[in-house]
Amino acid sequence: MNKILSAKNLNIYYKKGLLSKNKKYIIKNFNFEIGNNQLIGLTGESGKGKTTLGKTLLGLHRYYEGEIYWRNDLLNNKTIRNLRTKYTWLGQESFLLFNPNKRIICILKETLKVIYKDKYTNKDMNELLKAQCLLFKLEPILLDRYPFELSAGQIQRFALIRNFLVKPDFIVLDEPISSLDPYNSKIFLDILEEYFNENILSILFISHKKTLLKNITDNIIEL
Repeated sequence: MNKILSAKNLNIYYKKGLLSKNKKYIIKNFNFEIGNNQLIGLTGESGKGKTTLGKTLLGLHRYYEGEIYWRNDLLNNKTIRNLRTKYTWLGQESFLLFNPNKRIICILKETLKVIYKDKYTNKDMNELLKAQCLLFKLEPILLDRYPFELSAGQIQRFALIRNFLVKPDFIVLDEPISSLDPYNSKIFLDILEEYFNENILSILFISHKKTLLKNITDNIIEL
């Protein structure tokens, strides 16, 4: 198996105060690896550190001991800068990812401009985003709405579009359907499965629902 991300002897902690040297460990002696195009589930009770672990693997939580490797490169302050477009994160509160004062189409175009600079004309971006809407079972007219005008299911799918526009190699999904009703949950999972089957992508899917993970993942890690 070609490893895309791995961790060795990982100890994750929080500092008990800003200047304190005291550490509160939430995960100890954790080892992990995920290969290309693999979908792994992560589960455990609340407070076990599932979200913090996901953030640590992406370099978003810096308080840890041990080693994290992106392919064969040790993750550190220097190497992480070159990996920002290689991985993404999607949680359950996607409304927080969208500026409430901007229309959805403007937010998604900003993502395209940051990642691809001048590769796309305005017309190209309009056509691309409309096509993405159809793939994600969203009416293109929704692009002209503000985030607060969308339902939870719609905003979560737009968040997924925003992540996939980056074309990441690895994505952490942290309880992505926990706030959705069964109908929108099924749509989200169907879209995710279709995208996963047609693209080279590795996923760490965090959920407290072990039964769900058994149905959609290759392997499950329980904290």
